[in-house]
Amino acid sequence: MGDQRNPAHGRHSPWKARLLGRALPIALPVITLGATAMAGVNHGYAKLYWFTIAGSAVLISGFVTVSKEKEKKAFREQAVQAKTNLAMALSGAGQPLMAALAAVAVANTAQDARAAVKVLVNRTVAVAQDACGRQTEIECRTRAVFYRFVGDDLQLYYCEGRQGEKPRDAFLHNGSEHDIEAIRTAKGRNARVVEDLENSPPAHFIDPKGRKYKAFIAAPVRTDAQSFGILIVDSDKAFTLSDVDTGYLALLATIIAAGFAHLLSVEHAEDKRTRLEQDLKAFRNASSNGVPISSYLPPRQPGGRGEEPDDRLTVES
Repeated sequence: MGDQRNPAHGRHSPWKARLLGRALPIALPVITLGATAMAGVNHGYAKLYWFTIAGSAVLISGFVTVSKEKEKKAFREQAVQAKTNLAMALSGAGQPLMAALAAVAVANTAQDARAAVKVLVNRTVAVAQDACGRQTEIECRTRAVFYRFVGDDLQLYYCEGRQGEKPRDAFLHNGSEHDIEAIRTAKGRNARVVEDLENSPPAHFIDPKGRKYKAFIAAPVRTDAQSFGILIVDSDKAFTLSDVDTGYLALLATIIAAGFAHLLSVEHAEDKRTRLEQDLKAFRNASSNGVPISSYLPPRQPGGRGEEPDDRLTVES
């Protein structure tokens, strides 16, 4: 996907702008919510429903907040235009993301689920890179990166955007304070927004003036119970990533988290099924070799359920 930003992109007549600005930012999260909810219920992963509700609520709240603030400052047209630009990106991204989510939801084996989650992550990161940074008049180039937790470290999983700038490979739990701060953000619940990296860098940031990117948003990819990584969008210009971008990135991070939560459930179910099959195979082999069945049963406790009446009489006598 391209990474050039054209401030004239997506201009419409006033009534179309109002329609797109109001309808599409709400329509896509609702459609995504419905598809994910149905998939979750049908396959027993109802938590996906709540994950997507939370992300959608964040996004819609971001739209409302930004619009009200800009309208108070007499920037009504700019507020509508910002929502319209993002709405156009959302409408174009909706179908691929929904298809990727559906593929994850119907995956029944760990191998299929891992492949489907990889596609979901790649598409979501590409959407984040393409949609963010469109809310200002400043032309900028963006990059989106997803880091996944591998053990206690964050490892690079996928990147999309500016060419010639390879992101770092990992943030290590026993590395620098910068690494530890990134991991702390990934394990937290709130996105980190840096509008001007050179002049207002976050704590422990290494070489803020030597970076080619000048602003970034980092959103934790997590469910209520577990963190799976961090989704980052950065820009080569300061003050080009807005509150709307923050809400949008939070929604996309939630979508990735839902995919990994499903993958984790499938892996656990497959591991359990494999252990049961191994136990059954061992039982059959032992039976064919004349090993008593009772050796595979848990010992009975005196007076416990499953004890035969004759046994109790023998003990009492």
